[in-house]
Amino acid sequence: MCEGLMAMEAPAVVFALTQMEVPSRTSEIFCFTVFGLCPYPPVNPFPFNFTEPSPQKRHHEHYVGEPLQVVHISDIHVDHNYTVGASFNCTEGLCCHAYAPSEAPGVTPYPAGPFGNNNCDTPVSLEDNMYNAIKEIVPDRAFTVFSRSHAQILKPMLTSLAAGDIPSTEWTATPEVVVFDINDAYNRMNSLGVLYGAVGNHEASPVNEFPPPAVTKENNATEQFVYDAIAAGLAPSLGAATAKKLDANSGSYSILHPGSKLKIISINTMFWMKLNFWLYEKTMELDPAGVLEFLVQELDESEKCGQRVWIIGHIAPGLTDFLYDYSASFDEIVQRYHETIAGMFWGHTHRDQFEISYKSYTNQTADGAVAVSYITSSLTPTSGYPSFRVYSIDPVTYNVLDYTVYYANMSVPSFQTTGPTWQKLYSFKEAYGSLLSPPYIEPSAELTPAFFHNVTVLFQNNDTVFQEYIFRKQRGFDFVPCTGTCKTDELCRLRSAQSQFACYGLSVLSITKRSIQDDIRGIGDCPVSRAIPYLRAFSKDQAALKAAAEKYLK
Repeated sequence: MCEGLMAMEAPAVVFALTQMEVPSRTSEIFCFTVFGLCPYPPVNPFPFNFTEPSPQKRHHEHYVGEPLQVVHISDIHVDHNYTVGASFNCTEGLCCHAYAPSEAPGVTPYPAGPFGNNNCDTPVSLEDNMYNAIKEIVPDRAFTVFSRSHAQILKPMLTSLAAGDIPSTEWTATPEVVVFDINDAYNRMNSLGVLYGAVGNHEASPVNEFPPPAVTKENNATEQFVYDAIAAGLAPSLGAATAKKLDANSGSYSILHPGSKLKIISINTMFWMKLNFWLYEKTMELDPAGVLEFLVQELDESEKCGQRVWIIGHIAPGLTDFLYDYSASFDEIVQRYHETIAGMFWGHTHRDQFEISYKSYTNQTADGAVAVSYITSSLTPTSGYPSFRVYSIDPVTYNVLDYTVYYANMSVPSFQTTGPTWQKLYSFKEAYGSLLSPPYIEPSAELTPAFFHNVTVLFQNNDTVFQEYIFRKQRGFDFVPCTGTCKTDELCRLRSAQSQFACYGLSVLSITKRSIQDDIRGIGDCPVSRAIPYLRAFSKDQAALKAAAEKYLK
């Protein structure tokens, strides 16, 4: 493991440490995110020069006819080395591999079934099974798109959103393995019809490490192979011109959905992620790879053209994975263009969640809620039963009217014998809209930011309903009631689209709250950098860290 660690992650870590000045703003942020020993310095967002706000008001037209159906999948984490019958009870970072003779099929008392295990990433059999279920539950259909000026019948199609993290969570995946995983997954996903995808942190090799263009040439580091593979995989839906544009924008792209006034903007959120060690330049960039500027340009263009916009990416902006500066910058963009943004769709957490953007995070009200981030759960069963979402979309405004979560219960015996049975877990509007006062159940009513705020108030005041939310968050897997500070923090996270306000308990000396083994295996979400626990091991002996740095990193 140590040999693999050095080969994969050392270049980015060495880059961060050797050019870092102490004290400096970069070192303070690094100390906070990696060691938990320092406070985060005052947030320094990008200095935007926005045009004047648009005078347009929110769209209130009701849809005509049937709503559009859009599928949202994320974190499939397909493991092509998953071995049926191998041990699912192991001490490695990823189980269901025959690492030792005692873990081999026919020998181990913990044999992995043919359709997956909660200790392992996704076998191809489960991946194919979900795609087939999607085709049955949400079949291809003709649908109508109405705008203010015209109506057009689109060809039969199923539109799907893929929020990233195709490869397995095996952190030692080489570029060749990553490219194979991306190519194979998109070849399978393209059978669903029109597909819009985003870059995930596990598309990198090593995981998380996307060097900005400013550091690429000098350090001989690039993830261009990732962009090339994703561009090829999405070419049937994006077309050659847009796929080529994806390369130029470091994994970000935009496209107008055929026959509509809906623009899809896919952004690479890895340039804002705290575990991307290439970001810790001597002076950290305010907009690595120009993703923020790209997003503003696209939104400004859409606002002027009267288009609606969906933003898709991997990591939701309020998650603790985001560095505070970039999270605040993104939220400032949302505040400015929330009338143009019809929806934001993310993955990464492996959980069924949402986040609310507010005008003020110190005075959170229904009237002050301006946008919603939709965070879907995962196919990989490591954090709950496999699942996907289906949104009902207003064909005029492209706002979300409702969403339904489908899942496969792995605890039933038939899961491993006859195969997974995909069933409805719940509809968001059905589950919570009827409990509001007055009830919010009209099929044509959109899920507004104010509605989501009122749902969090319902969670706060009705603990039974809140515990049902926690149950659904993991699709009923390994349910433990969430009370006390757990509930307070969860509500705080739902009400924050800025990571600095998200109540994740990150504080000075927070490193003592997690064990090295927890860091190696990951806690619920995608596993973290394998370098982190070893760097943290020096935190109690900073003299040893200094001596090691002087010896090896000169």
